[in-house]
Amino acid sequence: MHYEGMAQFSEDKEIEKLITKFKMTLMKREKTAPYNYQEYELLKGKNALPFLAERYHYTCFNELLKQVNEQNERMPNEFKGHFTTDEEEIITIRTQVKIQQ
Repeated sequence: MHYEGMAQFSEDKEIEKLITKFKMTLMKREKTAPYNYQEYELLKGKNALPFLAERYHYTCFNELLKQVNEQNERMPNEFKGHFTTDEEEIITIRTQVKIQQ
């Protein structure tokens, strides 16, 4: 996601157009790939949407983060909690064997 570079030099209104398109893509993705937990976890990562929302306080980032969290919550629990991210790396929560089960 290259939104941080844009956020440094753009106003909320300018970025909002791109975020609106991305939000529509996410809504479609929920229907076409309903168990796409990897994408949600990466977007929810500490260096992704939460970082952008906290640093820039743009309404569009907050709304996008809210949408990502809501869509993630609608997924069955079996697809949640496989991994998470911190500031530097991806952290595996469940082993590959448990994921396959």
